[in-house]
Amino acid sequence: MSLAKGNDVIYSGLTIGEVKEVGKIGGASSAEITPIVTLIIKKEYEDILYKDAIFTIKSPLFVGDYWVEVSRGIPRSQDKIVKGEVIKGENE
Repeated sequence: MSLAKGNDVIYSGLTIGEVKEVGKIGGASSAEITPIVTLIIKKEYEDILYKDAIFTIKSPLFVGDYWVEVSRGIPRSQDKIVKGEVIKGENE
């Protein structure tokens, strides 16, 4: 099992959205395949995400669903993420 459509997006223990789509850029002729994860953030939580946010794909210790965890980075940014912006994420 891996990250899939419908998995949670969690910030400080609070579910703020879900995974809309998991895709890839690249293919057989590419030197590298890059995963692309599209998230839907609930409207009431859009204002808590800043450009210093770190998006990490988390995996369970045992069998279960994966999720995307969001945390604040350092140094702290005053600029908010804009809807549709592409942010580099991490894999645990």
